[in-house]
Amino acid sequence: NKILSGIDLLVVPSLWKENCPLIAKYALLTGTRLFISNQPGILPKPQGEGIEIFKNTQQLKNKIEKLLKSREWKNPIKPNRELVMSIKKHAQILEKIYKEAL
Repeated sequence: NKILSGIDLLVVPSLWKENCPLIAKYALLTGTRLFISNQPGILPKPQGEGIEIFKNTQQLKNKIEKLLKSREWKNPIKPNRELVMSIKKHAQILEKIYKEAL
C-alpha cells in the first residue's frame, strides 16, 4: 500500500479477460490513479474518479499525454472502497460468466 500510494499512475495493460487482479483493487483503496485496458474483468465497475479505460496503445499514449498536460496527476484522488466488491460477490459474477461461456 505504501508503494501504490506513492505513485501517480498505475497502468494495467491486460490483453485477455482478467479475474479482477488485486493490484487494481489495491490502487482504488490507496487512491492511486488507474488506467486499465478495456478487457472484461479487470474491475467489475470500471468507473469513478481517477479511472481511465483505454482500447489500444495509441489511446493509452493520448490519455497519458492529456493527464500530463492537464497536470491533473498532481491532484490526489480519494480512495474509493465502494468500487471494490467483496470476494464473495466477485466469485458470484465469475461463476455467472463461466456458466454463460459453456
